[in-house]
Amino acid sequence: MRVAYEALARKVEFLPVDLYKSHATQFLVEDGKIRLPFTSVAGLGEAAAYSIMAERERESFFSCDDLLARTSLSSTLLDTLKTMGALGNLPNSAQVSLFDF
Repeated sequence: MRVAYEALARKVEFLPVDLYKSHATQFLVEDGKIRLPFTSVAGLGEAAAYSIMAERERESFFSCDDLLARTSLSSTLLDTLKTMGALGNLPNSAQVSLFDF
């Protein structure tokens, strides 16, 4: 907590967790700001974090369902990432509705 307080006092800016930009465990510097790693999310462990990194390097995610299927994330953690805005505009499903206009 002291480190966070010191960083804020020194006007260090933090960037949120991002599905395609965050590292599993390392804080990354982007444009003079610090990008939070996946493991900064409460309950998201290293195994799940590294599985996200490995799968996103292999291929982009098509939907939240695809993210769940290809990684070791739980549905609870997926919901947490959605709430945080970490998934951007990733759709819930890859299915196209014939009734959406």
